[in-house]
Amino acid sequence: MPLSEIYEALNGDPSVRRRLRFADAVVAIEAGAERWDIALRDGAIAPAGAGETAQGRIRISADAWQAFQQPVPPPGCHDIYAMAETGRATVTGDFLTLFRYSYVLKDVLQQLATGRMFG
Repeated sequence: MPLSEIYEALNGDPSVRRRLRFADAVVAIEAGAERWDIALRDGAIAPAGAGETAQGRIRISADAWQAFQQPVPPPGCHDIYAMAETGRATVTGDFLTLFRYSYVLKDVLQQLATGRMFG
């Protein structure tokens, strides 16, 4: 699924828009060789602008990312927190920002991996 369609799907979800209505953050997501710098602002998700610094970073190993994309991911690869707990991912940066938007970030990861939402 093209990235523009992923942003459209996320921005079209009322629960995502509601959770981001006061957002102002940039988060970097690295999964294997892929990288996305995502701006969460005023109820929407968009690519971060050039030169914007991420407040938080999620790095997922290539094997964990591949496992996460399966219809039923194996234990330890089904969630960003499980991946971090088992050493398959690292989460760094401003944890308040990352936790504040954790539900939205889970939706973003699910969309990036599979083109579908959790809920």
